[in-house]
Amino acid sequence: MDLKYLNLLNLQQVTSEQNAELIKPVTEQEVLVAIQKSKVDKSPGSDGNTNEVYKYFKELLAPILCRLFNWIRAKAAWPPT
Repeated sequence: MDLKYLNLLNLQQVTSEQNAELIKPVTEQEVLVAIQKSKVDKSPGSDGNTNEVYKYFKELLAPILCRLFNWIRAKAAWPPT
């Protein structure tokens, strides 16, 4: 596939510093912050769990989700079910 036309769009490029941040593994702290920032009283996600469930069990779920997210990043795929 020829992507030369993308150069015509004058898109911003990711800096070296931004790239360094983007390729770092996800941390448990980042997962905890994301859970904490999630809004309540919303419909459940595709897993059937509401944000309230994630907030209530955040200490238990954060390490599991962190490992899952980093596995997905490393393999560029969902884990087998």
